[in-house]
Amino acid sequence: MNTFTGTTTPTTTPSSLKIIKIVQDGTATSSDFQIHVKSATTSLDIAGSPQPGSATGTTYSGLASSTYIVSETGPGDHSVTFSGACAGTSTIVLAGSTTVTCTITNTFVGTTSSITVTKIVQGGSATSSDFSIHVHKVEGVNLIDVAGSPQPGTASGTTYGGLFAGTYHIAETGGPSDYSLSYSGNCDTNGFIVLASSTSATCTLTNTFTETTTPTTTPSTLTIIKMVEGGTATPSDFLVYVKENNVDIAGSPQAGSSTGTIYGNLASSTYVVSETGPADYNAAFSGACSGTSTIMLAGSTTVTCTITNTFTGTTTPTTTPMADLTVFKIVQGTTTATSSNYQIHVKSATTTLDVTGSPQPGSEAGTTYSLSFGDYVVSETGDPEADDIVFSGACDANGQVNLSSTTTASCTITNVFNEP
Repeated sequence: MNTFTGTTTPTTTPSSLKIIKIVQDGTATSSDFQIHVKSATTSLDIAGSPQPGSATGTTYSGLASSTYIVSETGPGDHSVTFSGACAGTSTIVLAGSTTVTCTITNTFVGTTSSITVTKIVQGGSATSSDFSIHVHKVEGVNLIDVAGSPQPGTASGTTYGGLFAGTYHIAETGGPSDYSLSYSGNCDTNGFIVLASSTSATCTLTNTFTETTTPTTTPSTLTIIKMVEGGTATPSDFLVYVKENNVDIAGSPQAGSSTGTIYGNLASSTYVVSETGPADYNAAFSGACSGTSTIMLAGSTTVTCTITNTFTGTTTPTTTPMADLTVFKIVQGTTTATSSNYQIHVKSATTTLDVTGSPQPGSEAGTTYSLSFGDYVVSETGDPEADDIVFSGACDANGQVNLSSTTTASCTITNVFNEP
């Protein structure tokens, strides 16, 4: 009588990872942060990632045994700590059939600041309240009114509090056109101010009457020139935007042009130039928008802004070295089993996952897998279990094979059945 002495392959249940997002102090909430869970092997987000943070937790299920990295993006002025399964680090190693929890805690570490804006009018019949004062937070190429902005100007000053560290822009709208504008205090000559944490800054806008009679004002003209250096992109591959108070002006956006796109009949105001287009290009602003994307137009002026995009990528494709691995399956001895009774697995030694096309039934003629250079493990499953299993060829005694310096390799698995 023959007694079964082998082992059965256990069923492995995928793992689950729960990410809890906690925010302490400040005005931000858990959902203001985007949580990423990425494979440490590929550096790519797993299915369902990223997602907004959640104080009750977000669960990622069906995860294979592997190493994962948890990260986040969101508001500044917050420190971050990891606890639970990711205590002290953002890296988590999942073994089969496990359920773990990682908690990310952000604590507000900044302090708020304030800007007091004073409006002075010299000459003429206008008053401070004839002008509306805007305090903008500079967010990339956008100017966002802070809470309480805009308000009518006041000679005694209006204070905007609860501001976080960053760059702000002070502007005005409305009021008579026959006044020149100048800035003083902590603002620069264009009305920009860099605000540190826990500071109180001041900015004074002074309008001086410049005419004794009402002049005829000619609208201004803005020309945008688009230049591209390197790569395969052309100026028309980029869309150029011209906005006033975050709203596109007439004719915006338009495809970029190396000869220039002209926007006419523009009122005296502040305009922001931006673009969208191919990646792998750095943008530099020059001319009337030198060093910044913001342009201030006074009446009856003609200015030119040039946006130059320089290619930063590489044009030479990366070629991954490849090799062909052929696996032969041989059955010897007294048995009715054939090569196809066995499932042959070829797995990455790094991820322990089957490569493309694996597993397949064993074949004496051999099965070929086209693989990138690296370490792999060849194994088999199936019945009946042989008395001896011998690996030969490029595989070592445990079925491990390294593909690094040849375009072809072969591995033979021989099952030997002895006489009963």
